[in-house]
Amino acid sequence: MITLLIVIFSLIVLIILHELGHFLVAKKFGVKVEEFGIFLPPRLFGRKIGETIYSVNLIPLGAFVRVLGEEGEAGIHDIRSFASKPIWQRSLIVAGGVISFWVVAAILMSFVMWLGFQVAVSDNDNGSLINPRVQITMVAQDSPAQAAGLKIGDAVREFSVDNLQFSIDKVRQLQELTQQHKGQEVTLTVERGKEIFSVSLVPRVSSPQGEGSMGVVLVRTASERYPGYLAPIKGVEATLRMTGNII
Repeated sequence: MITLLIVIFSLIVLIILHELGHFLVAKKFGVKVEEFGIFLPPRLFGRKIGETIYSVNLIPLGAFVRVLGEEGEAGIHDIRSFASKPIWQRSLIVAGGVISFWVVAAILMSFVMWLGFQVAVSDNDNGSLINPRVQITMVAQDSPAQAAGLKIGDAVREFSVDNLQFSIDKVRQLQELTQQHKGQEVTLTVERGKEIFSVSLVPRVSSPQGEGSMGVVLVRTASERYPGYLAPIKGVEATLRMTGNII
């Protein structure tokens, strides 16, 4: 339920930011904005500041901006209507919502770069890594890992078997130890958020096609962070890179 509420809240905030992009660009080009509403009508209350009504509405499904001449008829001959503006300005007003997402993404990514974040690194990368660890990125159905309660995002810190204990910070280490002790009960020390606990499982001697003995996909990660003066540059770069990946 908490996760669902966070998702709903996040979507509402994103829609408000989207509409704010339309609002700001419309104001920039001198279009009369009749109303900026949070949530959808019917209206609960509103206040007119200047020429714009700022309202809070009943149905919590987003937000909206109402501009003069948006439908193309009312106010079409008014110099401050949306319909009277040249097509390049109308295009930018329409695109303003999407542009706001890029701006917000760049700001958020800049904070991430400054605070620190996890990146995938190679087993061969032995440079100045911060907190290198092996994380689970997928758990197969009906696998020993699933039966043991392992979840995506868990970090395997130690591997124990026959009173022997091995620290784990590379994928290759965990894979090799698992292969050497197939069919034996092993204990994994797992980090999940701030919680550290142990689980026991028996790696399969024979596993289904495309799955390993434990039934997990692993990646080595490490923390990375940038100083304040570099964080905005890296934030913009990350935003552009993510945009390209999505395309």
